[in-house]
Amino acid sequence: MILDKELLKLTSFLLPNQMELLTPAEMSEEQCDLPNLDEQRLEKIELIISDAMEFSSTIQVTLFNDGVNTILQGMAHYINERKSQIILQDLEGHFYHIPLKNILSIEPK
Repeated sequence: MILDKELLKLTSFLLPNQMELLTPAEMSEEQCDLPNLDEQRLEKIELIISDAMEFSSTIQVTLFNDGVNTILQGMAHYINERKSQIILQDLEGHFYHIPLKNILSIEPK
């Protein structure tokens, strides 16, 4: 469970009865369902990925990971069409294998 830093700082000053008033949603990130992408968004994602690979530019990928949206920034290294995933290399050199179905949006940086 990921806690908000500001709320974590506040909890040390709260009385026990005040802590009970906080809802679990305020204590953790909300989990959501994977949204369905329309054809136009999928084509836009494919175009940005191919341009980023051609020009070796940096992209920012928002992906759906276990109910939480995660943002990664790096370079598109390879698209594995057989496994339907993109291999992204972040700025520190780590590689991430991201399933295409989990990508919510991509923005060039």
